[in-house]
Amino acid sequence: MPAMTGWYGLAMPTNRPRGTGNPPPTVESVAADLRQRVLAGEFRAEGDAPAYLPSARELSDHYGLSRQAIGRVIGTLKAEGLIVSRPG
Repeated sequence: MPAMTGWYGLAMPTNRPRGTGNPPPTVESVAADLRQRVLAGEFRAEGDAPAYLPSARELSDHYGLSRQAIGRVIGTLKAEGLIVSRPG
């Protein structure tokens, strides 16, 4: 897959591995994966400490989606009542 070209035709790097034959991740596929991980208790904290998802940047790097797309994933999970966010 050729590198995407951005402003002024400069190559824009992507986080997706090349040549894997796997389709690029979608908001729906990432939401499904995070949903499964949340329900499995992967992000559960010990004791009374609140549990935290990784940051949007970490999720973006992990899944190869933009931070805006990760924001849509988080919004989907919040709408489903699986996660909550609090200011702070």
